[in-house]
Amino acid sequence: MANLTAEVKGKITAAVASGELAPGTVLRQEHIAERFGVSRTPAREALVQLAAAGVVSQRSGRGFEVCPLDDTTVADVQQVRFSLEALALRSLTGQLTPRARLELSHRLDQAELALDDPAEFFELSRRFHIELVDACANSYLRSVLTSVWDHPVQQRIGARAGADRAQRQATLATHRELLAALADGDGAAAEAALMRCHTD
Repeated sequence: MANLTAEVKGKITAAVASGELAPGTVLRQEHIAERFGVSRTPAREALVQLAAAGVVSQRSGRGFEVCPLDDTTVADVQQVRFSLEALALRSLTGQLTPRARLELSHRLDQAELALDDPAEFFELSRRFHIELVDACANSYLRSVLTSVWDHPVQQRIGARAGADRAQRQATLATHRELLAALADGDGAAAEAALMRCHTD
């Protein structure tokens, strides 16, 4: 049951992130169950979890409604992500191994090939940021950051930010600047590039 709930939750999140389910859309458990071919129980549990995450809100006796993505929520999530990733960068400055640099560079090459696929580009960007934390060998930091990246609200932010190809190109360029600064041992430049990742 838990796996079914997670699967339905992921599908609803993807539909919200893509704009297929726009803010204000009413979601009822029976419709979700029918749409994804599951019983009402995992459909309802998925909606309840998304309500707790702030993606939908419960309407009294009338199902759930997709919430708008407000500026305060975006700022809160970005602040948490930046703080965690900046912590990783500080421990990596001057410590990035040639192998880690090669692997991160390869991830960016993959992202460049995916510039015309917003969903794939977002996933590769996500992996780049998480692998930066992997390189500093702090498993607790990785666990926390992964939960932030996998949060439904972060997925909506990523989809909105990467909807435009020019924006995806700018993000890729900033990622390359960040990696180059890390390789050069320039912590200030790396953190400045990281900040642009969160504000561009």
